[in-house]
Parts: sequence; structure tokens; C-alpha cells
Amino acid sequence: MISLPLGSGLFSSYRATGQDLGLCLILILLAILGPRVSVRSRERIYLAIGGILHLWVLGPTLTAVYLGFLVFVLACFRAGKWVAPLPIILLPIFLTGILFKKELVPFQPAPLAQFVCFAQWLRIWAWYVDLRDGLLKPADQSEEKFFFFFLLPSFAPNFLSANFLVLSPAAFFKSRVENPPASLVWAGIRLLALSVLYANFTAILQKFHVSLQSQSLTSLVSAWSRGEKIPAHELWRVIYIEQLNVFLQFASISHCRIGFLNLMGYNVPPQFNKPWAALNFSDLWRRFSLHYRDFLSRVFFSRPFLILHRLPGSLRISFSIFIAAGVGNFLVHLYFHALSGGLPAIQASTLKSWPYYIILSFLIAMSTQWRPGKKSQRRTWEWGLGLPRNILQAFVTVSIFCLIHVFARHSEGTTNQHSLEILLTALGLR
Repeated sequence: MISLPLGSGLFSSYRATGQDLGLCLILILLAILGPRVSVRSRERIYLAIGGILHLWVLGPTLTAVYLGFLVFVLACFRAGKWVAPLPIILLPIFLTGILFKKELVPFQPAPLAQFVCFAQWLRIWAWYVDLRDGLLKPADQSEEKFFFFFLLPSFAPNFLSANFLVLSPAAFFKSRVENPPASLVWAGIRLLALSVLYANFTAILQKFHVSLQSQSLTSLVSAWSRGEKIPAHELWRVIYIEQLNVFLQFASISHCRIGFLNLMGYNVPPQFNKPWAALNFSDLWRRFSLHYRDFLSRVFFSRPFLILHRLPGSLRISFSIFIAAGVGNFLVHLYFHALSGGLPAIQASTLKSWPYYIILSFLIAMSTQWRPGKKSQRRTWEWGLGLPRNILQAFVTVSIFCLIHVFARHSEGTTNQHSLEILLTALGLR
């Protein structure tokens, strides 16, 4: 597997040795942080790294097919015939997946070509939305900017983060700073350091005889369906550890990718902004997977919100949140799982996970609409009498978020009734 910083998460898992991480960081930081290296030169160096990695992982034939696919998409944009994004994109994806059976990684049997096209399908959709809404200028439609956006290692397809790092191209181009301030450079270094920490967090804890190894939540739900009775404390232990590992996995990749963007002079906010400090689900929705949330909002939230202008404000907002966080989120994951596991995976797992998306969207909508009777003038997370309340709110929010994932971890033979029984047992109601 390619170590994390070298590929910026490109086609790699988040596991990598400290030696590989340190060596790659030193080499790339020397290349892009030289005192006489302009932002333009840094971009070219980083883009060259991306091209080499595409050739290394995909091979020349599949890379050529991938580039041809992007040329076709750009031609559709320029011709003004981009009417139905899904039908146009779906056919090349499955044809490419059929023609090129190169496996992604040993434990992931899906063809690599399908993931390549899938990840860029989301980004092409983001490009289409910005173009439709008039956010992209004619200069942004040049071949140089188009291929720069789709070939950067930070935007390269990754089966672990394809769903999560979908930046708006218009916002990305506007974030470019010609002379990056020291604060932006240090922000990038900080994200890279956190990426290294998260990637090796489990190994570091093992040095102190603390293990984060546990059975997966999927296997726990499966064991429950077979009649095994698991105590509440064990349920919570598995639930917390799984979500911690998921966070370490996604945050290590996204921090590395965005850290390099910051070093290149792009003022892009991090994907994760201390989600453990969220005081409610509306706050969590803003802190967790920021760029994926923005993608869902622009694609699935804005249109229903404009169309339903006759509805009362609160109902209009709640319904639009349900469409974005519930329906849109479910459809994107459904398509992703269709590529990774095919129809058997959808039937065994994905279609059963609909309660998770409904509960998640409901909690986000309710916390968005909730207004306290008397708004406190005190800032959150400050030392004082309100700090224990903030800690309790954050603990409850994160715990509920972890718990509802029992509805998203199905396998063959499990049902939502089993997930509901686990949830009630964990809450002490059964």
C-alpha cells in the first residue's frame, strides 16, 4: 500500500508506518516549501506527483481511459449539452469497470476503474452544480483549470474518502492565495502533523498497552441476530471504538490532503472541525465532513428550499434538510455500495440502513429548528459554570451519533429489528 502522505490518501488505507510517513513528509515539504518556490511552481510539483501516482496505481491504459473520460465531460460542459448528469456518467463507469478488472486492494474486490469514475462522478456533479448556478466563470472552464482540479492528488479518487472530500470548484479557485501568509503554511503543517498522529494513533496507544482493537459493529449486529446476548457496556465499547477508528481513518486522509492544499496557498478549511465538541446535531452537521455536507447542501438542499417557497419557514427548512441529509446521503451511499459490492451488498446491507438516514436527518432538522427561550450571552466552551453543561451536551450528541450507526451496519440475515433491540439495550430500555 502507498503510504499516506506520499499519495495524500491516494488509493491507500490510513495505515502506514512512521518511517514511511516521516520520509515522505520530509521529501515533499522540501519540494513545496522552498523559500524561492512560487505558488505556481508548487502547484506544478504537486500536480506532477499526482500524475506519477495515477500512472503508478492505474497503469498507462487505465490512466488514458480516465483522461479520455474527463475530456468527454469537458466537451459536454462546453457544448452546453449537460442536461442529464446521471445517465451520461453511469454508462462510462460500468463499461470501464467491466473492461478493467484491476482490483483496488486485496480486501476490496471492486474494480479500481469503478471507484475512479465514481469519485470523479461526485466531483463532476459538483462542477455541474456550480456551473448551473453561475458560480464558475468562463476562465474556470479552461482545460488547464479543469484538469488541474481533477488530477490533483488532494482530489484523486480514494475508496476510503470518495464520499467525503467533494469541494466546490468555484470555492476552491477563489481560495487561492498568491502569497500565502505564514498562518496558512503553519495550518497546513498542523494538519499534516495531525494526519501522521491519527494514522499511527492505534500503534501509539499499543505502546502504552492500550488497545483499540474490537469486533466490528457489523459483526456485533450479526451476533445479536444469531441470538447472542451482549451486555450494554460491551455494546457501548464496540460502538465507541468503531466510530473512533472511522474518525481516525477519514480524518487522517482528509487532513493530509487539505494540509497539502494549504501549503500550496489554497485557504481551504479542514474537513473535520473538532466534531467531538458539537453541542447538538446541527452543530455536528457543520463540523463533521464539512465538504461532503456542503456538496449535499448544494445538490439536494438548495433546490427543494427554493421550490417549496410557499411552505412555512420551519417546515421548508426541515423538509430540505431531510432531502439532503436523508435522501441524498442515502442515494450517494447506495450508489457507492453498488460499485463496491454489487446487488448482493445492496440487498444485504445498504437497503436496510434507511432508518439511519431518516433518524440522522430528523435529529439535524430538530436541532436546527430548536430555539432556546432565552439565548445565553456566554460563549460556548469557556471556563465557567457553563462548561460542564457543554461537556454533557457534547457527550450526549456524540453518543447518540455513534449509537444510531447500529442501523447502518447490516449483513446477511440481520434486520432493523435486531438494530432496534441493540439500541434499546444500550439505552437500558430493554
